[in-house]
Amino acid sequence: MSVEAKMTSSSLGAKKIRDQLVGDIFGYRHHPEAAGLFAVIYDPARRIDNPRGFEEGMSSADPDFPVRVVVAGG
Repeated sequence: MSVEAKMTSSSLGAKKIRDQLVGDIFGYRHHPEAAGLFAVIYDPARRIDNPRGFEEGMSSADPDFPVRVVVAGG
């Protein structure tokens, strides 16, 4: 399982984080040694309006490449 960590900022909100995660998922899925992805998003200023919805929308239970996204507030 590969791990990604990201932090929101004034220039990195939910949309840009989502775009980055889509790229990360694509890249790791094609990496021969990656069996899945665990991503932690630190959101101290709460720029992600619906963190649980964001987690659910970005996570996947695909048995070939599971993805788990967790948003941690400040």
